Amino acid sequence: MGIKVTYFETVRGDQPVRGYIDSLPDKERAKVKALIDYLSEKVVLNEPHAKKISGYPGLYELRPGNHRVFYCYHEGRVVLLHAFRKKSDKTPQREIETACNRMNS
Repeated sequence: MGIKVTYFETVRGDQPVRGYIDSLPDKERAKVKALIDYLSEKVVLNEPHAKKISGYPGLYELRPGNHRVFYCYHEGRVVLLHAFRKKSDKTPQREIETACNRMNS
């Protein structure tokens, strides 16, 4: 089985997550892409690969190393909403809010 993975697109046609991934060094980019591919094959991932964001229904994060990629399920596909490099133990609220705003747009 499997699920289609798509990228959130702004009104200008930008795909912020694709841009983030493309800007990474080769080794890190490969690790992020491998986990996205794994998600597309398995459909649902659990820790340590992914985690549901508590308090935000329908929002999840992929966890490849120190990178985080927020995603949601929409109309039978996965939508990659927002990505960032995690620098502390706690996920910054502004990063979650960016993902939520994109999920709800």
